[in-house]
Amino acid sequence: MRGDTVTTARPTRTLRTLPCVALLLLATPGDAQDTARTASPATNASPAFSSLNAQPAFSAPNGTQVPPTTDGAPVLSSTGGVPELPSTDGAPELPATDGMPELPATDAMPELPATDGMPELPVTDAMPELPPGLDLPPEVPDLPPADEDAPIAWGLEAQLWLQRLTQRPTPISEDTRAAHVGRVVLDFRREWQPGRRWTVGLSNQWQGTLGLRAGDEGRDFDSALNNLRELWVRWQVGDDAHPLFFDVGRVNIRNGVGSGYSPTDFFKAGAVRQPLSLDPNAFRLNRLGTVVALAQYLHESGAWTAALVPPLSTQDPMLEGPWYSPALHRTNRDAAFYAKWAPQVREWLSLDVLLLARVEERPRLGVNLSALLGDAWVFNAEGLVGGCHRLGGPDTPDLGYGWCTRWAANVMWTLPLGIELTVEQQFASDALGADAWRQWRGVADARLRTLAGMRAQRSFELEPMLRHGSFARLAWRDAFDVRGLELSSFVQVNNLDWSGLTQQAVSWSPWTDWSVGGQFQQYFGARDSEYGSASTTSRLSLFLSRRQ
Repeated sequence: MRGDTVTTARPTRTLRTLPCVALLLLATPGDAQDTARTASPATNASPAFSSLNAQPAFSAPNGTQVPPTTDGAPVLSSTGGVPELPSTDGAPELPATDGMPELPATDAMPELPATDGMPELPVTDAMPELPPGLDLPPEVPDLPPADEDAPIAWGLEAQLWLQRLTQRPTPISEDTRAAHVGRVVLDFRREWQPGRRWTVGLSNQWQGTLGLRAGDEGRDFDSALNNLRELWVRWQVGDDAHPLFFDVGRVNIRNGVGSGYSPTDFFKAGAVRQPLSLDPNAFRLNRLGTVVALAQYLHESGAWTAALVPPLSTQDPMLEGPWYSPALHRTNRDAAFYAKWAPQVREWLSLDVLLLARVEERPRLGVNLSALLGDAWVFNAEGLVGGCHRLGGPDTPDLGYGWCTRWAANVMWTLPLGIELTVEQQFASDALGADAWRQWRGVADARLRTLAGMRAQRSFELEPMLRHGSFARLAWRDAFDVRGLELSSFVQVNNLDWSGLTQQAVSWSPWTDWSVGGQFQQYFGARDSEYGSASTTSRLSLFLSRRQ
């Protein structure tokens, strides 16, 4: 390299000029320093560096800075009348270079030479400490929003649905009937903060249904329904590092890590009314909350939650009631105590321990577990031990109240394309076994009505009718690299008669406030199976929504 040639290739010839250079520096010390300063450009750069178009200063062996000439040959110059040193045969001038001498390749920055006017700065990655009086303020004021004229998000979503329901033939008519139904849905969700430590939440959904076309024997679909899902007030006590929250009102308390079945979701019974989607995830979000007085404390070691559920109604929870009813008889018929402990275990492992104790019922103890098995695998499991109403055969439909166990376990795999695949196995010891279900499949008349009542009760509680079940889900967000396009499909199967329910859904949000999509649900199985005997065999839905 050229830089190596100037500085190291000829050390013998360079040493011959040292007496002359030292004599000149001792004779005119001020001129030499002025010359070094003159070579630096009038910029904000350090005195040890020149501009990008000039050559770097050449360092003599004794450390004196010698400015270069424009052609790249480092020679001595003066402004105070000191003549230039003549060249001799023994000490020829160093060869000139056409450009900047190359520096040896290195990953680190070259050290700056020490000068009289500028002390060396320590090399450090941290910010230097500010002197007293120049410290940053403890709190930085909030910046104004980027766009002050942006519209306010009110939390209101208007939906328009068009559905085609295919109903199973009846003994009176063997023909398959189809009904066309239109729905208008107004969905509202919003939270306010009237004070620094106060928060108010409201979630409400109103549905208006109109039967557009139905057969002569079709039922009347014209109806209206209002679901007051949540209405609560929250007060925060303590600092932000260890807050204590108090909630009073109707709150949707959700628990469980199951995808298709969640036995530890204690407050799901009776909370779902007239669902638009049969996806279990939609059930958890669009359902009635429970009126509670709740306290939650957050700490580095975990979180503690406790709630009291007051009894607010004595009506039969299976009754529908008027369209404007808050339906407290479905969520707050019995008094109960609820507690949850979520310790901080590991970053890759989460654990929840839950307890529910209702009046005149045995307590229920539940556990939720989630483990990250790698970059693409997640394992979830939950289980419950507590009091349940056990189901029996046609001779003894009700086996009485006793202890039972319920659990669900699944594995979720995220494929490279972003597709999420979930496979789940389910079990409920209080449901019908294989022998009992085999006996029920051949009943008629009064026993058939008893079986219909059992199905309605288990559907109300969102509990399985049969003991063993399987579930699988496939979800893909931003499918085919199209932003806002979501595809999903799930299937719920009864492992005893192999009947089931499946749903396929597509949703696309071309803009932030508009969505369009569709769903197709179908029950399959034999006429006397659990899902194959449903009155509605399939449902096709199209929807358009606008958010404000």
